[in-house]
Amino acid sequence: MNHRSAPPWLAYVVAVLGTMGVLALMHLGGARMLQISGYLPLMFPVILAAWLGGLWPGILATTLSLTGAALLLREPLGQVHLPTAQVLLMLLRSLILGVLVSVILETLHRSRRRLERERAQLQSEIRGRDEAEERVRLLNRDLQRREEALLTADRRKDEFLATLAHELRNPLAPLLNGLNVIRLSGNDSRLVAESREMMERQVAQMVRLIDDLLDVSRITQGKLTLQRERADLAQIVRAAVETSRPLIDARAHGLAITLPDEPVLVDGDPTRLAQVLANLLNNGAAYTDRGGSLHLVVEASDGWASICVRDNGVGMSPDTLSRMFDLYTQARPARDAQRGGLGIGLHLSRRLVEMHGGRLEASSDGPGNGSEFVIHLPAAAGTPDSATDAAPRSDALPPFARRVVVADDNTDSAKSLAILLRMAGADVRTAHDGPEALEVMGSFGPEVAFIDIGMPGMNGYEVAMEARRRPWGAAVTLIALTGWGQDDDKRLSREAGFDVHLVKPVSASRLRSLLADLTQAAAPST
Repeated sequence: MNHRSAPPWLAYVVAVLGTMGVLALMHLGGARMLQISGYLPLMFPVILAAWLGGLWPGILATTLSLTGAALLLREPLGQVHLPTAQVLLMLLRSLILGVLVSVILETLHRSRRRLERERAQLQSEIRGRDEAEERVRLLNRDLQRREEALLTADRRKDEFLATLAHELRNPLAPLLNGLNVIRLSGNDSRLVAESREMMERQVAQMVRLIDDLLDVSRITQGKLTLQRERADLAQIVRAAVETSRPLIDARAHGLAITLPDEPVLVDGDPTRLAQVLANLLNNGAAYTDRGGSLHLVVEASDGWASICVRDNGVGMSPDTLSRMFDLYTQARPARDAQRGGLGIGLHLSRRLVEMHGGRLEASSDGPGNGSEFVIHLPAAAGTPDSATDAAPRSDALPPFARRVVVADDNTDSAKSLAILLRMAGADVRTAHDGPEALEVMGSFGPEVAFIDIGMPGMNGYEVAMEARRRPWGAAVTLIALTGWGQDDDKRLSREAGFDVHLVKPVSASRLRSLLADLTQAAAPST
């Protein structure tokens, strides 16, 4: 047995049994054996016991051996009497030898134990070093991945900013050209109308880009909410097609729409779903060469409604398809002027569909073979909350014979809104900073005030709070007019005393609706 793994009690057992065995052999050998070997055989159990257990088992074996020898190995054997000088000398020599062997082997034991501890400590340190090296390798690998991710994000950021600048500059050229056409057209109403329509499309494009950016930010922060109702997908399709029709027609595409005979209903936000579908139609139109074809199909089965948008455009490679819904991803380089876009529309669309409990899938047979996007939404039963489409409204602003103050540090913005309100019949005064706005309102006594938030002197919130403290302030309808449209901005407006929060630029339809609501609210009840 390996002494390193021997249990502690074994050395004592060996000391006792070994000594008894040697004494028995020496007893059987008689005096002749004692004359030949002396007490040397008694050292074997001492050495073995000390080898297994160290000092104390060796001492025990030495004591037992010498005691037994003194009692049993004398002539005549077995009789107890005083030992002779020669026997005493042999016993003393054996005692010294036994103790010396035990001490030496105990020293070896201690050295071995110390070496084993040091070896165990060294092995632990080696394992710790190996684990530390493995952690360092993992950390280096993680840092490398993060560095690559940061480089990719930085590259995408640069591409996005360049694309954003490009996409925002693009509408400025036709807007400027349209203004020149209107200025130089004289009395040519056709040119004026064409220029106006073109400018409206370009402004709408800029507003759509900015709204998409804000929507992505709201979704990321968990602040976007859905205005759910039971809606017919046919109405949502009509709204989306109306939004996308200018781009589809501009690229001379054909659009085929297939709707089921029965209404397909979903519980969702019709405006957001129309936004998703318009994004898909715009994407198909943009990534299909001029004169291509788009096909929109609505189906329902097994409790699910689906809207499929197919095109015969440029298609997608497997690599592009795998990251199609990532933020700031485009199928073509950002500088491909034919395609355009910020690379956020599909990401936004997927997130909006997921907020409705559905999913958005993309597929393509490869470059040059077109693409297909499918929206899957849980179907609903019953009847739509809005059974009929809204009736078309006139472009003209409703009559608005009210006293109005417009406060905006952007002179052109204040002046243009004042012109529109005067065209509706309003009596308008303008101001261009906070203190001037309060002064004009105090002297003019307006019924309605459009107030920009970011003005010098006093911001719009401060103007609204101060106005509400004045004697005339309670009777004024305060309308915040600002480029800030997050939920927190609207909350701050309410807390400051504003009745309405408008986000720049205000569309003609929103302005018409607002003026009509204000006129109706001011009308005497019958």
